[in-house]
Amino acid sequence: MTPLPLGILALAGVTGGAPAFDLLATTTLNSTATSVTFSGLGSYTDYKHLQLRFIANGGSGGNFSTACQLQFNGDTSSSYTTHRLWATGAGGVGNNHDGTNTYTMLTNALGGSSDSSEFGAGITDIYDFASTSKKTVVRTLSGKTGNNKQVTMHDGLWYSAAAVTSLKLIPETSPFNVGSRFAIYGVR
Repeated sequence: MTPLPLGILALAGVTGGAPAFDLLATTTLNSTATSVTFSGLGSYTDYKHLQLRFIANGGSGGNFSTACQLQFNGDTSSSYTTHRLWATGAGGVGNNHDGTNTYTMLTNALGGSSDSSEFGAGITDIYDFASTSKKTVVRTLSGKTGNNKQVTMHDGLWYSAAAVTSLKLIPETSPFNVGSRFAIYGVR
């Protein structure tokens, strides 16, 4: 028996093959944006999961990283939660839990310094997004270099059993900057 790789959506073993990733939609910002929305996701029900990949800068100055928040289906009610682990380049480590919020957080490691060329990157898995019998769970691995180096892992929950038909990404403190790129993949 061959050992299975551990990682995001390591689905081999059940079917004997690696998961198939298909690019469904992508956007690269030519101007700053206070949010990015992917809609029409309900038409992709032949996929089991979705994966969001991003490289983004949301900083407006200072040496701090900014966070990226996520909402599903336009739901702005207090029906989300986040657990987070992080480590910094200065040797700091930490964790916390954000209770009931109007979003789940994907990362607190987007580029946020005064250097607009400093970007954070991450991969978010959105599990069983088309299910109407489970609450939606997400997991993000992300990080950034430069000022305020960080690596983070976020787990989030949307307290709804509705199928995900759209998602909205919102930078916490300032707009996403030019060159930020977001892509949605379907996972079979």
